Amino acid sequence: MSSIDTEVLSTLIHLIYAASTDQSKWRNFLDRFATTVGAEGTVLFMHDFSDSTVVLRDGESALMENVRFDPAFIASYATYYARCNVWAQAEDRMPAGRAITSEMLVPFSALQHCEFYGDWLRPQNLAHALGGVVLKTGNQAIKFSALRSRHAGMFGDDALRLYAALLPHLCQAFDIHKRFRALRAANSGQMRALDAIPMAVWMCGADCKVLSANLAARAMTDTPRGLRVNALGRLHAELPEDDEKLQRALARAAGVRVQQPRIGTALGLARLCSVTRISAMVTPVHEATADIDAETAVIVFASDPDDGLTTPEELLCKIYGLTRHQARLAGWLMRGEGLKAYAQAYEVAYDTARSHLKQVFAKTGVKRQADLVRLLLSSAALIIRSEADAWRAPVQIG
Repeated sequence: MSSIDTEVLSTLIHLIYAASTDQSKWRNFLDRFATTVGAEGTVLFMHDFSDSTVVLRDGESALMENVRFDPAFIASYATYYARCNVWAQAEDRMPAGRAITSEMLVPFSALQHCEFYGDWLRPQNLAHALGGVVLKTGNQAIKFSALRSRHAGMFGDDALRLYAALLPHLCQAFDIHKRFRALRAANSGQMRALDAIPMAVWMCGADCKVLSANLAARAMTDTPRGLRVNALGRLHAELPEDDEKLQRALARAAGVRVQQPRIGTALGLARLCSVTRISAMVTPVHEATADIDAETAVIVFASDPDDGLTTPEELLCKIYGLTRHQARLAGWLMRGEGLKAYAQAYEVAYDTARSHLKQVFAKTGVKRQADLVRLLLSSAALIIRSEADAWRAPVQIG
């Protein structure tokens, strides 16, 4: 380790961990490593030892990142020359976590007589490699390699020591990446569920900044409707006196003032665009709350009475077995409209509308229009958007 520049090692380790949660940053690490060891290029990829192929499918760890290589040669390696790679065929001499040079696998004198060298390495002026298996699961392995020209010569002990020093960090980075992907998938599922409800939801961190917002929340802040998210990512009310109350509620829920208990607050927020007030609830999220990611400290719920009720007809059809026309009628009545007005609006005979209503009664198990409306208002169909409607809503944060 005495011959390894500690500042260079520290920089490379930093670049590894930066890439653990953002795969696009692997190129920064690969480029810096290539410069440090005098390589013509570096590559990070998944290799399948069972058939000597590159794993290109989407997956938890599948990747193919490289720097300083001709893309055409990389493509030809993935499609054909990976199977001819005599270095990769020496699986028994490549245990995970060990730094090796190509000469440890195949003497250069023997390498020169194989197809892999003649048709792939030599046209790129490549001859020597430094690499190893970072992680291996079954037949599949994550491999990291650097290649030099024949003129530059074999990789020496300093390069081997540097590679060996980085291997534990590379291994840890891929473990972090795996966990990060799982967390991101869980959060994505969480937000997808939140996107399905019409109530606005903002997830905020301990600093009260918005971490994520569902579709209804983004729609509410995309237009001047009483709430906005500023350039710093903080949620604000439109009127100063209400905003002061909102900021106090956020700070209280987040525990900014440690001497005070973290409690929730209900707020009514006025706005210039309407005489109605937004109903908001600011609630704390305590540590280890089930199904909520660790960064979320506060959740803000808000509803706009001007939005009115939505009736996803597709869900009414699925839940109650209604036809499309019956679901449309049920939604119309749920919004407080009358049967005659429905017949006029949709140009159907009043007797036809009455017939549809009787069929809706039969399928929902009620006998009166008032009971039908009460049933639908308490139904999950009221608060769940259909996926098609949800993704048509505005998605930008104002």
